[in-house]
Amino acid sequence: MQSRLNLQQLSAFLMLADTGSFGDAAEALGVSQPALSRTIQQIEGKLGARLFDRDTRKLRLTPAGERLEPLARRLMNEYQEVFAEFDDFVAGRQGVVRIAAFPSVAALLLPSTIVSFRERQPDVRIQIWEDVGRPVHKAVLEGRVDIGLSTPPPVSSDLRYRPLLRDEVVLVCRNDDMLAHREEHDWSVFATRA
Repeated sequence: MQSRLNLQQLSAFLMLADTGSFGDAAEALGVSQPALSRTIQQIEGKLGARLFDRDTRKLRLTPAGERLEPLARRLMNEYQEVFAEFDDFVAGRQGVVRIAAFPSVAALLLPSTIVSFRERQPDVRIQIWEDVGRPVHKAVLEGRVDIGLSTPPPVSSDLRYRPLLRDEVVLVCRNDDMLAHREEHDWSVFATRA
């Protein structure tokens, strides 16, 4: 026979086991004593076992009640932990942040940012995927990563971006090179260089 108790019934059973008194347990649960008594009768009926020995002075767990108590506590604790974990996730205190980035950005800029973030959110895992350009855009678009650090996507893309920094790219050459004597060059000057 598979009997299932709901959380309210488990709470009632545990409160009665803790207090050893119908009056005290009913008060703690915010229900009437007859309502608690009916709940315990329903539980015992569902389980097919008496859970409490009652006499005029004391309420004690039966062997079936003693067996159920740690199981019920484990289930209630698990229930609380599951929703605490979910609350942490919703609040951003737990989970995974997936980042796609240029290798240079991943190596040079992310480490200090990640260290700072981990100090504030130690239970959030960070996954980094290194690639360039379009693969980063595609990963963000498909939801395989949460954010991308890359070149701007094409104007026709469904992605939005915000510039974070501008890289200065310079021409480096020897002083005696003809390219060293002009301020600007067209890319075509490199066609003859091999």
